[in-house]
Amino acid sequence: MEKLKWLVLTNLGRYALGAMLLFSGIFSQYGTIPFLTTDWILFEYSALSGAILMLGQFIVHMSAALYYSIWK
Repeated sequence: MEKLKWLVLTNLGRYALGAMLLFSGIFSQYGTIPFLTTDWILFEYSALSGAILMLGQFIVHMSAALYYSIWK
């Protein structure tokens, strides 16, 4: 059980970074709030990188949790 606690605590920062990057997509040209949208391509890439980071981190987190709970 200690390994699962360690796994959750060390990965919270990556989840928070992914969420911040994902929410930066509000400023892209496809944003939902009209007065916050810009034409900068940077915000599209940052939202995409946040989504990739969160998805990758979720897959790693779930696979490690399954490994520790089933085989260890």
